[in-house]
Amino acid sequence: MNDALKYPISQLVIGEEWLVKVANYLENKTVNDRIEKTNISYTTFLQKIKNVIDIFEEIESDLIHTENKIHETRRTVYTLGNQFDRLGRFCLNEIPFVVQKEHDQASNNLTALRWNIKKTQEEYNKVFTRLRSLAATKKSIENEISQLTGCTSLVNEKSLITETELKGIIDRTTEALETLTKANTKLNETQIRYNAVKQKSEEIRMNLASDVRKAEENLTNAQNKLKEAINIEPILKQEIINMKNKIESIKLKIQTLTETFKQNEQIFNELKQQLIELNKNLNNKQNIIENLLIWIKKNEENLLNQFNDKLNMELNKLNELLNKKLEEFSNIKMNETQLKIENDNYEKRIINYQNEISKFRKSIELLESRLLTAQDLLQTSNTDYNRTQLKHSSVKDDLELTKSRTRTEQDEKQNMLKYLQHKIDEFENEWNEEYSTMCNKVQTLDESLLKSKTQFSELKTRLEGMKNEKNFLQEKQNKLKLSLLALMKVKLRGTTKLSQLRCTVADLTKTNKTLVSEVDILKRQTEQMNQLQTKRELQLSNLMKTRDLVLKKLKEDLKEKLSLNLTLSDQYIKMQEEQSKLLSLFYLAVTNSILDQNQLFNAEQKKVSLTMMEDIIIIINIIIMLIIKPRIESLCIKQWNKFIMLQ
Repeated sequence: MNDALKYPISQLVIGEEWLVKVANYLENKTVNDRIEKTNISYTTFLQKIKNVIDIFEEIESDLIHTENKIHETRRTVYTLGNQFDRLGRFCLNEIPFVVQKEHDQASNNLTALRWNIKKTQEEYNKVFTRLRSLAATKKSIENEISQLTGCTSLVNEKSLITETELKGIIDRTTEALETLTKANTKLNETQIRYNAVKQKSEEIRMNLASDVRKAEENLTNAQNKLKEAINIEPILKQEIINMKNKIESIKLKIQTLTETFKQNEQIFNELKQQLIELNKNLNNKQNIIENLLIWIKKNEENLLNQFNDKLNMELNKLNELLNKKLEEFSNIKMNETQLKIENDNYEKRIINYQNEISKFRKSIELLESRLLTAQDLLQTSNTDYNRTQLKHSSVKDDLELTKSRTRTEQDEKQNMLKYLQHKIDEFENEWNEEYSTMCNKVQTLDESLLKSKTQFSELKTRLEGMKNEKNFLQEKQNKLKLSLLALMKVKLRGTTKLSQLRCTVADLTKTNKTLVSEVDILKRQTEQMNQLQTKRELQLSNLMKTRDLVLKKLKEDLKEKLSLNLTLSDQYIKMQEEQSKLLSLFYLAVTNSILDQNQLFNAEQKKVSLTMMEDIIIIINIIIMLIIKPRIESLCIKQWNKFIMLQ
């Protein structure tokens, strides 16, 4: 019985089977015992049993139909839920774009209408000023008409022209007013549409919290990327500073090379001047000697006879002077050899410096390649550029100091040259005095002249060697000039590269400014998004409060319904217990009635049949009232509770 109570449909099937057995039993009895089928009670009893069986079948079909409907409703509810989810996602994804398009269209229409209204107002103002001017002219014309009665025809023509112009202006003003009214109506319509679009956008923005979250996630990702870039910046700054220090060291080496080269040039120029002065002195001496030889040839006999003794003494003195001069000349030659050695050393140094310059060029090329790779990361180069400017100013100051030093050195050398020239002048004066004394004592100088000729030839050979050395030094000078030109070219290339770097730095500053502006825009957008987020959080809090209130109300209603369901379930259990008792009594009565019918069928067939028929009818009515109705109600209540729980 408990199993039957758990499964109401199986219980209905069992009831149907018992009723079918009862009907078959009665039919068999009528066939076997030959009961009259025309009896009214019997026919009514069979009809009622058949009606009960039909009712059971209808109840089963209704139950199956209701279960199918419940399954269909569940499927429809699930499908509708999925469709609502899809529609919600679709709306959240595409409604903002639609709202933005409508908003942009409305704003464009408003701007166009405002522009048209401004134009119409300007035209209206022009027409109004024209009307005023024409009214003033009309008044002046009327005054002239009152004064001039003889010129009425011309005045009438003018008045007609002015009237036609006035009519045209009035028509234009009316048209302008009509256009203004139309524009105002369009403005009102657009404002209404704009307000509607605003309302729609506000309603839709309430449901766009997911977009805000996505934007926040994107912002967090962007902030992480910015943090990574900020962490990388000091490393790049250090690399850039190291590169700049290397470039500055190279510049300083180039400056030292240029200074040493300038010093060598100055020394070489001084040596040139000394050689030129020596050549001049030699030429003067040669001229003097030739003149002396000519004069001696003319006055040989007289001089020899007069100044033999004196000349011998003075020749000794002259020989001593010549020896001194030869020693000075040898010292000069030694100085020249030392200068040659120094020039060789300077040439070696220049070659070494050229090799170093080639190495520095290679390093510069590597640095340029690195700079090309680092151009994208030079966001903080403004400070470095200012530092380089300061260093450039300091370098300029150093150059000015070096220039002042070189000027002082040049002044000192010029003073030395003046001192040497003064000494040369003194020497020439002494030589002239000696020449005046020699003019009286050159009779006995043949042997000394031969010696002097031999010495002169030696001096010529030495002068030729000096000239060769001079040519060699000029060739070296030309080589040094070529090396200087190469250095100047390198310097120009360095200046061009510096200008290119400055241009790149300027471009980077521009990009930095654009990035700063974009960062400001992003900050503003983030502030706006934060404001919107705060508004939406407030709205969500309000919605959560309303939802909590609604849930509280629903919980209270559910508690009430659950209490009702519990009471109904208790009543249902009691009714089922009573039903089980009645069914057991029904089954016992049926079995007893069948046994009693077998025993007392022949004696009191009619009475028993009538009583049994009445009892069966009463029992069937009781079963219908007590079993079928509450079970149907309980099934409906259970299905309704399941539907509520699913929702």
